[in-house]
Amino acid sequence: MSNGENSRPDPTIEHLQTPEELKRKHLEQQWEQSENSLGMVDILRVNSNLGSERKLRLFSIACCREIGYLIKHPDSQKALEMIEQYVDDKDSKKLQQASVIAERVARESENERRRNDQANVIDFGALCVANAAMASAESEHNNNPTQLYLEFSNSVIYSSSSAYSEANDQPVNNWLNPPERAKEQLKVQSSLLHEIFHNPFINPEKKPKIESEWLAWNDGGISKLAQAIYDAKRFDELPILADALEDAGCTNEDILNHCRGAGPHVRGCWVLDLLLEKS
Repeated sequence: MSNGENSRPDPTIEHLQTPEELKRKHLEQQWEQSENSLGMVDILRVNSNLGSERKLRLFSIACCREIGYLIKHPDSQKALEMIEQYVDDKDSKKLQQASVIAERVARESENERRRNDQANVIDFGALCVANAAMASAESEHNNNPTQLYLEFSNSVIYSSSSAYSEANDQPVNNWLNPPERAKEQLKVQSSLLHEIFHNPFINPEKKPKIESEWLAWNDGGISKLAQAIYDAKRFDELPILADALEDAGCTNEDILNHCRGAGPHVRGCWVLDLLLEKS
């Protein structure tokens, strides 16, 4: 190779040095490595165009589901079901009912705590559902629902993490230095954000795409299976979906590995959303 060829600038390096691309790569790496849901939501808050009201709603629901055994009041459980149903049926009346029910349970729990002078006994399970319900109801008629939901997401994160930590005898007194159990839950929630959003900062050229021939394969079998998994929450069948995708010609490792991975898998799974054209 001649000296002239050695001195020729590498167009790839030159491209990576543009401020926009450097920022994207930094955020891509930061998101990929993060194990703290609070930090990840902060990233989305600054880049709200990459968020989605629906996905944020499903993230809040998933946070509540992670502490489902601590949501003890049947009305709170009912409210959570109604919030999740709203994601697909868009029944505003049902959503408002869920909000009223969830807030009533949280308020009654708080009143009971005060009557019995139990300063340290907070029903964080009921509070978590109430926060998720309030976020859903408030964002429904807001001009910028995604940004509003991002603001509410921290409340759901705090209440669900507090519920888990306190249930394990580690109450959270300082979020600047939370106990280990709270950190564990923040890590679980970060996995949920990876599950739902994948990596919103990935290079557009490397972003997984669904090919039309996959969907046409076997008389639309891929879409039918994806819809069945989504509707019935049969996430244990995602490896079967991966096999079907492979048979249909999919070689994308991100898609196949995600379906075959341990999860957690929830409604809002980025692969299912791609297949079902949900955003």
